[in-house]
Amino acid sequence: MARRRRPSRTTKMSAGATVEGLDATLKALNRLDKDAKAEARDKVQEISELMAREIRSAGNSRSDRRDQFVASTVRAKRDRLPVLNIGSAAKMNVSRAGQGPRASDLVFGMEFGSNGRRSDRATRRGGAPGWRFPERTPRRGRGNEGYWIFPTARAQQRRVVNLWANALDELAIKWGRNG
Repeated sequence: MARRRRPSRTTKMSAGATVEGLDATLKALNRLDKDAKAEARDKVQEISELMAREIRSAGNSRSDRRDQFVASTVRAKRDRLPVLNIGSAAKMNVSRAGQGPRASDLVFGMEFGSNGRRSDRATRRGGAPGWRFPERTPRRGRGNEGYWIFPTARAQQRRVVNLWANALDELAIKWGRNG
């Protein structure tokens, strides 16, 4: 009897930069030996942590404590690409009776806002209504501008891509592999 796979509790979303030669770079990273791969992941995690600090700082500077709660869940992930995890199953302490919302339930509402009609409904996981998200942010491309996560990520994007490229160049020189 096959085991059923539990559905993921996270939502994947990217604010990715377009990087020329990304596929070839990832293939080259896959060809490195175990020690070189580990060093690459360590360097990329340092870069991700720089970005995570900037985003946490942006969230902590906002006056709404829900933003500050979501900001506390921003974590750098150890990967070949700069990746962040935002949100968690941690529940926010609230003064009213009942359980507070999960950080993952607040991320999108606090980042992109609400059109006002849906913020009073229960979440997919049965979260309590009445969280009253801020007003919806303006459109940008296929989505919305965002309040603090995506604007900060966009502002850091060029710097992060340059740091990542430099780190990979250093690894290529150190490990004697140019792809």
